Amino acid sequence: MGKTSEKSNGQAVQNDFRNIRKKRRSRVSTPTTASMSPYTKRIIDKNENILKEYSINSR
Repeated sequence: MGKTSEKSNGQAVQNDFRNIRKKRRSRVSTPTTASMSPYTKRIIDKNENILKEYSINSR
């Protein structure tokens, strides 16, 4: 995204990216995800964030 005049807005965006990264990492390592079938996992990921599915599969 381009630069925003508001510092607080940019900070919020950065925090969002950080949270997504944290969530992605924890989701992959949690036992609940591992026990889920790939099909259900895919549906949940599509609902939350389609990009998340690709990042999990690429590993």
